[in-house]
Amino acid sequence: MDNSNLLQVCVNDAVYDLIKLPLNEVINTVQNELRKGTGSPDVVFTSSFKFPQTHDERYLVVYKTEIPTLDITDCTDGLNVVNYSKIRTVLVNGRGFSLSEAVTSLPERSKEWPLSIDRCVLQHNKVLLHLNRIRGFSTLLPHILRLGCKYGRCCTRQAKVILTCKSLPGSPDNQSVRQLRLQYLNSLLHSLLDANGYDVLDGGDDCVDSTVHLHVAIRSPEQPCTNHEKVILVGAVTSRVSDKRLELSAAEFLRRRHEDVRQLAEVKGALPAGAEWLARLADAAVRIELLQAKPSSELCVDLCEPQDNAQLRGALFVLYNYTRISTILRLFADKVREGVYPSLVPIEEVDFSLLKQQEEWNLLSRYLLTFPHLVESCIGNTRSRPICSHRICLFLSELSRVYSGYYRRVRILTEPHEHLLPVMFARIHLLRAVENVFRNALSLLDITPLEHM
Repeated sequence: MDNSNLLQVCVNDAVYDLIKLPLNEVINTVQNELRKGTGSPDVVFTSSFKFPQTHDERYLVVYKTEIPTLDITDCTDGLNVVNYSKIRTVLVNGRGFSLSEAVTSLPERSKEWPLSIDRCVLQHNKVLLHLNRIRGFSTLLPHILRLGCKYGRCCTRQAKVILTCKSLPGSPDNQSVRQLRLQYLNSLLHSLLDANGYDVLDGGDDCVDSTVHLHVAIRSPEQPCTNHEKVILVGAVTSRVSDKRLELSAAEFLRRRHEDVRQLAEVKGALPAGAEWLARLADAAVRIELLQAKPSSELCVDLCEPQDNAQLRGALFVLYNYTRISTILRLFADKVREGVYPSLVPIEEVDFSLLKQQEEWNLLSRYLLTFPHLVESCIGNTRSRPICSHRICLFLSELSRVYSGYYRRVRILTEPHEHLLPVMFARIHLLRAVENVFRNALSLLDITPLEHM
């Protein structure tokens, strides 16, 4: 077995500059250090990202296993999970070898890494890496804000990919809801491939026989696929009430969702003048709703009263929480102009030790830090791995849930007392980074979020 190729799969092909992808680079560096400690080329270290709930337990997990027991599978949270044998030692030249000496030097070695390690614990078949929380905030937040819309995108062009889609009727009046789902999926795949560094082609003279061809369709092709062709089938759209295929046209489904959004806005007393706001909100909600399931899975949609429609309310919840962040940042900027608050201090001068809330670490470690990995995992290896585009919607839903809890519990904009300003400045910078990741994820779905709601 080609150990180098296997290792590349284990670390998700993440060999980037230190500042470009901190999480994967740290994992890769740790693996190399541990491999040196064993002195054995027949040992593979593979990684899973794990951030427990408790405040003090902030660690990554690096599993160790011998090559014959390695089996990488996909799971819905977008992370690589490894099935491994429960071994206490690694076999080197036929004898057991403890890794304790190999891991004790990692905290000292990591002082120059973008994410440093406070301590390491060798626990049976895994190494627990306790990350330095302050270094995490002070490294990643400036990195995200500096990259802006490029955060989560691979700057190195990898290869050419042909992406084709079954031709669709031009008007939604002549489309089924399943065809609308196919249209949205094709757009999302184009965005994900581009974000992962692929040159996306629609066929033509630039293509060669070895170019990977992805074809999005509703039915399997009559001709068998070639070695370089992969068909992505779009599952049916059914009604949750009747459990039968949805008979509505795409245009009628969109009209019903527009009316649902209008009714919900009326209930909340948030119905603005003009129809453009409602149209943008409803179109965005429909896009999230139709893309939230695995591409090949059947999607059941609710046609019940809007206040009882969990799918629609879930999609609106994502958009609403982005608007919450934008509103806080806008109000802060207004108060700075009015002289209520002093200007925001540069991020290099922020004391991130003040970010002590568990939700703040969760936002950084589970969402901001892992977003580039998530974008990569949606596409992975275009030849062999399944397409998991739905992970973007799952990511946005979970990010919204965590931020919503933080928003309800923690007051960001406080009184302008001098002793309260440092923690407010730290939280404003955190929210700027969260807003950026929110916006980049929505952009992959071709959604321009609303700044007001």
